[in-house]
Amino acid sequence: MRGATRPEALDAEAEALYLPASPHWLWLTGGARGTRPLLDLLRFPPGAIEDHDPVFLVGRPCRGRFTRIVGLPDPDDRLIALAEAQPPCSG
Repeated sequence: MRGATRPEALDAEAEALYLPASPHWLWLTGGARGTRPLLDLLRFPPGAIEDHDPVFLVGRPCRGRFTRIVGLPDPDDRLIALAEAQPPCSG
């Protein structure tokens, strides 16, 4: 996904790879200043991008709990099922 730096570009790239995403999915991007606070909050140590495997965080921000998946899981078997199994946010 080199060059896909905006959420809209990430969404288009996912569609091109046949990874249909719910409109409720959030695509987060940003440079070091934008992503470092998020990585710190999630206790995910940053490093050189070339050293990183793909990482997916699935959860609901309102619940404050996420499942971390490292690598490229089958979206139908793992990502979508995990996303659909998330408990709803309480009003």
